[in-house]
Order: sequence, then structure tokens, then C-alpha cells
Amino acid sequence: MAVSITQDGPPPNFFMEWIYNFISSGEIKKDELTKADITDADLLDLIDKIETADTTALLDLSERIVACGYTGPLTCDRKEEIVSAVVLHSSVRILPMLQQMCRGLELYGLHEMVKQNQPLFQPLFVPGHFTKKGAAVRRAGLEMTANRRIKQTAQKEMQNKTRSPSAVSCSGLLARGMSPLLLHKEKNLKYMLNLIMTASFDMVSIVYASL
Repeated sequence: MAVSITQDGPPPNFFMEWIYNFISSGEIKKDELTKADITDADLLDLIDKIETADTTALLDLSERIVACGYTGPLTCDRKEEIVSAVVLHSSVRILPMLQQMCRGLELYGLHEMVKQNQPLFQPLFVPGHFTKKGAAVRRAGLEMTANRRIKQTAQKEMQNKTRSPSAVSCSGLLARGMSPLLLHKEKNLKYMLNLIMTASFDMVSIVYASL
């Protein structure tokens, strides 16, 4: 996924907002989860039955409800709690996949940038968050953040090297805000900025910039 975003591929602009919030914060805010976040047909069917069930019908559903992690009383006045448990179960069970995806985003340092700049990267992951009015602001903010990370990484690399003729020549580039070891990241950055500028609600239009 990180390779697709940074190397001329389409972004994963199809995630639910709660999934992006987990990617960018590492937490699930259960109070913000709703029935609309469920995609599993069996769990949706279970919720529909819970919402229309009487006490006897709830008892008939007890095995399926307990399997979702709910251990409280199965009474009509607890329906909201029961449904919340089912919704949370739907999200928690895919956490291993989301954690694996986060590890994949560590390529090129993309995951760290997402965590530090949640609003800027959201259009790349969640549909319906792109506006042309905010594109220029996102572009400027992302460019400043990415350039800062590139410089910091370059400075660490320079500190780990001995002062040789080649290192001296490299330090001249670093003084001008460039890293000879990370110039490919500058190209990837330009592509990501271009991608944010051309995202839309239903599809992503890829514009290949002249670099």
C-alpha cells in the first residue's frame, strides 16, 4: 500500500473513517462506531433481529450474542448495549489485519507521517474528504512536514558518517535542504502531493507530474 501511494499507484481511498482513525492513532473509539460501520451480512442480520426481538426472541439469539462478547442480561431494555457489543466485535475481529497493514505503511516512513498529520492524509484513505478549497493548504502543510522529515533523516545519516571528502561534498547539498541519499523521497513526495490535489469522491484521477 505504501508503495502504491508513493510510486505512481492509486491510493486506498475506500476505507471507513473508523479504520483510518485506527491507522492514524492506534485506537478504536467505540463510542463513534455505529451499525453503518458493519459490512458482515451475518452480523447485520443479527442486529436486525435484536432490534425487533422480544425477550423470548433475545434468549433464542443468546448463543450468537455471547459469541460477540456480550455477557450482560438479555432483556429488551439492554438492546442498545447488546447492539454496541456486536458493532464493537465487528471491528475488533479485524484488528490483526489492520495492525499488519500499519506495519506495511512503515515503508518510506509513511505510517509515521500519517500519525503526525492525520487531516492531511485522510483524503488518501477515506472517500468524501477532498475539497479543492483545502487542497492548497494540505499541499503546503504536507510539503513542509515531509521536507522536515527528509532533512532530519539526512542529518542523522550525516552524523553517522566520518568526515571524508565525499561527506564534505554531501554536506553542501544538505545545507541547501537536500539529501543525496534521499532524493528519491523528494520525487515520491511530489507524487503524493499531486495525488491529494486530484482525488475525488468516487475515483482517483492520477496525474503524473513532470519531475
